[in-house]
Amino acid sequence: MAKKFIIAVDLGGTNLKVAILGLKYNIIDKNVLSTQEFRKKEDLISAIAYSVNNIIENNKLKKRDILGAGLGLPGPTDQKSGRVHFFPNIPGFRRVNLKSILEKRLRLPIFLDNDA
Repeated sequence: MAKKFIIAVDLGGTNLKVAILGLKYNIIDKNVLSTQEFRKKEDLISAIAYSVNNIIENNKLKKRDILGAGLGLPGPTDQKSGRVHFFPNIPGFRRVNLKSILEKRLRLPIFLDNDA
């Protein structure tokens, strides 16, 4: 079966936005979660994973239908290594290999970059 969907994640100092997009970038569904309540790195990473899994399940999709997840992040990142150098407005993120962590938890290809 051909992969038909993309997961988009926008992580900011205030909100975590997650959406399912079609291959023509049409928004199929989206969710917004406040990041204000997550003050620990691990809690925020878990919230990202939960939000992605939740939107997939709520739309009755299988992971085999998903091409991958792209993350727009609020700080300097290294696309090749998947490492976040730091987030200026979210404490606890320093030299975190977010790509590797999320690929293991979500079992999806992860792509990340600075959102600027």
